[in-house]
Order: sequence, then C-alpha cells, then structure tokens
Amino acid sequence: MAPWLWQRWRTERQRSKDLLARAQWLQAELENVRKQHERERSQAGERAVEQAFVRLFPTLDACDAASGQPGVGLLAAELGKALAAEGLGRIAPAEGASFDPRLHEAVQREARPAATGERHGLVVARCLRAGYTHRGRVLRPAMVHVLELTEATQ
Repeated sequence: MAPWLWQRWRTERQRSKDLLARAQWLQAELENVRKQHERERSQAGERAVEQAFVRLFPTLDACDAASGQPGVGLLAAELGKALAAEGLGRIAPAEGASFDPRLHEAVQREARPAATGERHGLVVARCLRAGYTHRGRVLRPAMVHVLELTEATQ
C-alpha cells in the first residue's frame, strides 16, 4: 500500500473514532437531559399535590377544633384516612414527647424542675395545632407548648 494511502487511512480512522466518541457523548447528554426533565416534571407534580394539601390545612384545623361535636369526629377520621392514603402524615406529638425542632414549632416555653425519674431537656407539654408531612417532607410543623425540664436545685 502506498504511504500516502496508509496515512489517509489512519487519518480517516482517527476521524471516525472522534466522531463516534462525540456521538456517544451527545447521546449520553441527551439521556441526562431527558432524566432531568422527568425528575423536574415529577417534582412539579409533587409540589402541586403538596400545595393542595396546604390549602386543606384550615379545613383540617376546623375538624380538629370541632371534633367533640357529634358526627364531626367520624368525618375528621374518614378525611384523615383518605388523606393518609394519599401520603399526608399527621404530626401531633403526645404530651411528654421529646421536642424535635424539625417537626415542632415551639410557640410557648415554660421551665420547671424535673421530677424524680423524669429526663432533662425539652418535652412537649401540649400540642396546640397539628402539623403535616408528605412523603417525609414537613409541610407544616406542629405548633407546641414546650416544657424545659431542668435539674432540681437543692
């Protein structure tokens, strides 16, 4: 084979490899853009669902406030079950539960010495308003009255 033909073959072979590498890179880039678009679309759907839940919070609060009325407790329980089936979680800490700033919003704080056997630190004295989560994300923290249990001074 003539030297000039051999050189031309090597040049074209390298050009072919470069074009193939570029095509593979573009294909990977296109796949990444497609995945990012799908992720953003999914997140937008999640945010829309969360906004719908947020618009229901006043209704849920009204159900909580009227839960002592005949029939309202059953209605509130059924509504809660339906929303839980859609991924809405309720944050309503019991009295004495540890205060968690990721889930609870302290609106009142009171300090008192801990009784014998009680642990020291911040505990929930009372839940004033329930909070809600959706798939692990806090949409609204529970509004709580916090009790700071301190060491008894003698």
